[in-house]
Amino acid sequence: MVARHLELGKQGEKLAEKYLKSQGYKILEKNFSFAYGEIDLICEYKDILVFVEVRVRQNKQVSPQETLTKKKLAALYKTAEKYLTLHNLWHRECRFDFVGIIYEDKQWKLEHTKDFISWTPVCNSHSSWQPW
Repeated sequence: MVARHLELGKQGEKLAEKYLKSQGYKILEKNFSFAYGEIDLICEYKDILVFVEVRVRQNKQVSPQETLTKKKLAALYKTAEKYLTLHNLWHRECRFDFVGIIYEDKQWKLEHTKDFISWTPVCNSHSSWQPW
């Protein structure tokens, strides 16, 4: 039996995927993981490569975005770097988006934040990085 919070997280990721598709995003990868961590969704939107972090919460006491720790952000950066390296995509324009979802009273509330964190750590660590 799957834990309730894990099931809720999977449902939230499906909802985020459906929402992003409705906004014109093409889903390239789901749950891309490497030794450092995982990126929930990797998408393409108008020639931009978008790494998407999805967070689901059951109440409003702590917002989904408040649950992002420095450790999680560092893992996102490192995993994105690995994806760009593995697929030889350092020349692509990229950004990080965040989809926060609250499930309360049997209702889903979704908030999409584009370009929610800076690429500076990634840019500074790769010599061939092309600023846009």
